[in-house]
Amino acid sequence: MLLPQCTLGSRFGKYVGMCVLAVSIMASGTILAGAQDQVTIKYLYEGGHRASETTKVHAFEQSYPNIKVVLEPLPWTEFFTAIETKLAKTSDTPDVFEVDVPLNASYAVRGFTMPLDDYLEEYPDLLLIDDYPPSALEASSYNGKIYSLPICTSIQIMFFNRDLFTQYGIEPPGIAVEERLFWKDVVEKAKALTVDENGDGETDVWGFAFDQVDRPYQMLALWQSLGQRGLSPDGLTATGYCDSPKSIQAGKFYYDLYNTWKVTPKGFGTGQTVESFGAGRIAMFIGGPWTAFILKRKYPDLNWDVAPHPYFEGGKIASPTGCWQIGVNPNSKHKEEAVLFAVYSTSRPMAAVAYELGRGIPVRESIYELYDFRFSEHWWSLAKYDFLNNAAWRPLTPGYREWELSMERAYSSIRGGVEPQEALSRAAGTIDRQLKKYLTLVE
Repeated sequence: MLLPQCTLGSRFGKYVGMCVLAVSIMASGTILAGAQDQVTIKYLYEGGHRASETTKVHAFEQSYPNIKVVLEPLPWTEFFTAIETKLAKTSDTPDVFEVDVPLNASYAVRGFTMPLDDYLEEYPDLLLIDDYPPSALEASSYNGKIYSLPICTSIQIMFFNRDLFTQYGIEPPGIAVEERLFWKDVVEKAKALTVDENGDGETDVWGFAFDQVDRPYQMLALWQSLGQRGLSPDGLTATGYCDSPKSIQAGKFYYDLYNTWKVTPKGFGTGQTVESFGAGRIAMFIGGPWTAFILKRKYPDLNWDVAPHPYFEGGKIASPTGCWQIGVNPNSKHKEEAVLFAVYSTSRPMAAVAYELGRGIPVRESIYELYDFRFSEHWWSLAKYDFLNNAAWRPLTPGYREWELSMERAYSSIRGGVEPQEALSRAAGTIDRQLKKYLTLVE
């Protein structure tokens, strides 16, 4: 995810530097402050975040010269497989590693991460637990215990091309939170903005699209807006949830976008939407606020704006959220040092560093106050509002990977023309069979 890049020498950066010093002073009284022996811990993380992670490690090693952190960056395509391979074999490394938040329960149940509560009591001034929204702590927990600490989060908003709305005489979406559109309004605008400009039978401008096409991260806002859970409260049953009447209603809406109203392009894959929007071929799409910087950089002449995430009339507002956390390997030979690094690297000052260097939107509420000058910008203000008021988290389940893959396949088939009830019922049955293997682990 691309976010604004600022130097640590800026006015803001000087504040971050002072915060790093403050972290060092606050931490000086911890249980590890007097340690003399050199300890090395290994930190596995998704390599697209190199700038923020190297900065945090440098600050940590200055505060704790007796602890060396070896960085192990991996690309997205290899990262999750590496975690499964290393931790399933009860390896003692990595000592600490990044956790994609919907996998928190899965890692906890399988023993990949350790509960942190007892250790966290040692670091109240670093942790500042009340700075997190309750929903973020819930996503970080399993069975009442914290298994990972939040680094950042995400949210989704709607981008639209003002020139296309002007060209075809359509009223653009309102951009204030109180002007949020219903999905039916989005569809009506999308119909008017789906155009075959030269009459050759091929659509030249599409009214609406999703950035992530059929990934559950974006799709969950549809069924959650209707008040439907993705799984049972214990995260172990899909039938009656993934294939409920409301889930099918959400699936039918998605089906109609592609197959009935034909306002959304079938042939686009994840990653193509932003490019097509930049080329003036899509009028509206759902994406993350970081997309604003891609548009500014790659399409400087494009006249675009953003509106709040739509929702179903009579339903609830739901905007997808969740991002990276940090967890500790229970087989680490240096648990105390690993926990200290996890707490330090997610502390308030390091949260500011993470945001400054491109790690999603803040999860700590105080960072929004620190960045009030930036969150006065419209797209960031929408992101802030929906995260603090309308965040829709993915299901808490030990079988998140299985759930996600089956639901992605279901929505892909719906996009291709399969009836939603058939696709979702099939997915629910598949998920139930796959989740059975976790029953003995959670008893």
